[in-house]
Amino acid sequence: MFLAFGGTVVRGTLGRAAWYGDADVDAVAGRVVSEYYASRSGAVIGEMPVRRVRLGVLKVRSGMMAEGVIRLRAVLGFQVHWLLKRSYMCPGEDCAACFQGVGSRWNGFVVARVDIGQAHELRLLELSASAYERLAGLVKMEGWPDLAGVRFRATRSRAKGVLVVDPLSRDERLSGSAVEPLSAWEAVATLYGLPVPAPGDTLGSWETRARVAAARLIAVAAEAASRESA
Repeated sequence: MFLAFGGTVVRGTLGRAAWYGDADVDAVAGRVVSEYYASRSGAVIGEMPVRRVRLGVLKVRSGMMAEGVIRLRAVLGFQVHWLLKRSYMCPGEDCAACFQGVGSRWNGFVVARVDIGQAHELRLLELSASAYERLAGLVKMEGWPDLAGVRFRATRSRAKGVLVVDPLSRDERLSGSAVEPLSAWEAVATLYGLPVPAPGDTLGSWETRARVAAARLIAVAAEAASRESA
């Protein structure tokens, strides 16, 4: 798994989510799909963090432009393997895909209040490693303490083109977290078919269960992929 700090992607330990700043949290990650709602409760976009929130995934495709404000300091970053025409979270230790030499790549999300017409919705904005490195580097050059409260514009000029996320400004009033990190990871974990946090879970206790489930899922996929290629 990778950690991303201050615009540089470096190797880290299993289950550590990347923060832009000095802190990090225990976490694991998930698979991207076009839309997913982690909870049937509506999104609450305010200054106080909320436990459960509706989070759709925003994947910026060719010709798209999205603008919004980042509403969580944590960058939910992780490694994925591509097997059987889909991506699987890499659990790090005891990863069957790593043992077989299957390549991996970094993927990540930020929680953002995205402009949808005249309205705003909280979404998980998907980031590539290069998009995150560039964004974090530019934010640091501006002298801003972290990503929270940063207004951005995300674009992809053509099919298979590079995702570009430019910081436009920073609103101190929106620098607080609109959701708790565990709530954001709940959405991502469900996308990946991993167990969601139970009542009373901490990020660390949930990670332990999710890591076991991720290793089991990728072991089955790696075995099936080996049979296909034999």
